[in-house]
Amino acid sequence: NLCCDCLKYYFQIRALIKDEQPRPNIENAYKVSMNWIKHDPDQRKEHLAELINLIRLPLASSQFLTAHVVTERLLRDDHKCNEFLIEALSIQLTKANAREAQNFQLTKVDEPKCLCKTQTEERKEKFYVFLVGGSNVNRMCKVYDVSRNIVVPIPNMSKKRCKNSAISLGGAIFSIGGHTGAEIKAAECYDPIKKQWHDITPTNHGHWDFGICTHNDLVYVVGGEKNSTVECYCNATNKWYSCQSMSTKGHISTRAALAENSIYTLNYEHDGSTSCMRFDPREGGWHKLNKLEMTAYGFELIAHDHTLFAIGSDRSKRLDIRTNQWELMPSMSYNRHGFSAVINADDIYVLGGRGKSKFTKFPERYNIRQNKWTIINTVEMEHYLGGAAIISAYIRLN
Repeated sequence: NLCCDCLKYYFQIRALIKDEQPRPNIENAYKVSMNWIKHDPDQRKEHLAELINLIRLPLASSQFLTAHVVTERLLRDDHKCNEFLIEALSIQLTKANAREAQNFQLTKVDEPKCLCKTQTEERKEKFYVFLVGGSNVNRMCKVYDVSRNIVVPIPNMSKKRCKNSAISLGGAIFSIGGHTGAEIKAAECYDPIKKQWHDITPTNHGHWDFGICTHNDLVYVVGGEKNSTVECYCNATNKWYSCQSMSTKGHISTRAALAENSIYTLNYEHDGSTSCMRFDPREGGWHKLNKLEMTAYGFELIAHDHTLFAIGSDRSKRLDIRTNQWELMPSMSYNRHGFSAVINADDIYVLGGRGKSKFTKFPERYNIRQNKWTIINTVEMEHYLGGAAIISAYIRLN
């Protein structure tokens, strides 16, 4: 199967691109990629843009770009690859102009440098939680600006959805699946710069109340209500690829998180048990871990270093993936279900949900180092059975 081969090759290319020694590996990755494409160009050239997108051509030397990349006809004949090439050459030209200008600059004083550094550090501290869909099957979306402690509305999604999942990748927000009375395959993407939603390719299977995470620039969608299928989305090709399905079936809900290059899932089963499994995309197989007692009213799964945090409505536990042992951790201050959870640095944020009779509008924050929950009672938000995703970068909100 060509798609499966391409997916395996994707990880091989990623392994060649290392930040420690970018130039030699990137140039080598380009050569290996082109050799693979040229081995069967009629069948494989449709994957050319996907592979070239993975290779950070702007980091290659200008000599290499001129000698090997610009002269490649396969790239010139592909519109998308042409865009990558123009971008790489433009960046190289900008760098050359900057070096030339630097030769004529006087020595800079330290004070402006300190000022710029302070502004940059302040901007890095900003992060935003996007809350999309949920409640009574709606399109509504909003952003929790954590640094300013305010909630700001953003444009609605194009489709109504409840029990959908959301994730951030490449500075964009992806809202996938859910249901509107019946499960849906529709997926869409929000650009925070343009402040617009646009549709992407629907999933191969309908998913709702499911797990989602990212790994190696792919969005992984895992399981869900009465669903054991797994698939991943490549934004460069706007395509979904099937992965190995989970061995367990009959789920009520699934949650997923990435830890140490593996995807971990919690699946609440109809018999009341909660299975925990690990999936390594490089191997393509699932492995069972110790089960966990949770509640039918839902939970969220968060990963931090080598620890998984299962945040439940009435109890919470954590798993050390090195020892495969669960242990109790402090429970949330509010007993809530249908909430969302995200992590930033050492803090886990729980947002929205419902208690027995009303919405729970105050967020809570769990600090991993202090092992302590704190109620954030200075901001209120209504969010229930929707998706949540975090972006840790400066965004200009309305």
